[in-house]
Amino acid sequence: VLQENEPPTLCLLQALALTTFQQLIKGVQTRAWRSLGTCVRVAYELYIHLIDSENIDQSVPVSDAETNRWCLDEEKRRVWWAIWEMDTFASTIRRCPPAIDWSQNETNLPVDDTFWFRGEFQASCFLAPTPMERWRTLQCSLNQSPKAWFIVANSLMREAQLLSSPRGVFRSSAERSKSKANTVFGSSRKTCKEISQSLAII
Repeated sequence: VLQENEPPTLCLLQALALTTFQQLIKGVQTRAWRSLGTCVRVAYELYIHLIDSENIDQSVPVSDAETNRWCLDEEKRRVWWAIWEMDTFASTIRRCPPAIDWSQNETNLPVDDTFWFRGEFQASCFLAPTPMERWRTLQCSLNQSPKAWFIVANSLMREAQLLSSPRGVFRSSAERSKSKANTVFGSSRKTCKEISQSLAII
């Protein structure tokens, strides 16, 4: 049993992620949605979103201890990106803002399983802020993991969804009409031309 101010363990987060996944495959309903929020909060509490913030140059491990540390960090990266993937999926389905702040994500994309299972270091990269940078950065890195490419593709899908429906689902026809009437004055809204250009880039 955890004490009041004691941080959760990685194993607990992994168990929460597995439980949440089982709930999500049955539907993005209230219970699954709330469980996902718990996963994100626990991951933030464990600072898993900042695993690689102090190792930007990705120095190669030179000792067994450093290699073991990299393997443990890679395990954390995997649970982080699993939660990110569920958050992206669920928020897209519900057309709600994601719980994870993409602008504060300093965890490298996961490498191919082969390297992790062998305990062999493999360089990777962050999920870049802009769509154009995202695939180029991964392409230029030594990491060609299918999972990493899936995450990049998934992020582009989310960007496209936000462009097509920036304010989510309208609850009524009156609300839709009101939103259209105020579109010109909304500073957060993009013009049709800007949306078309962004979608063309994606």
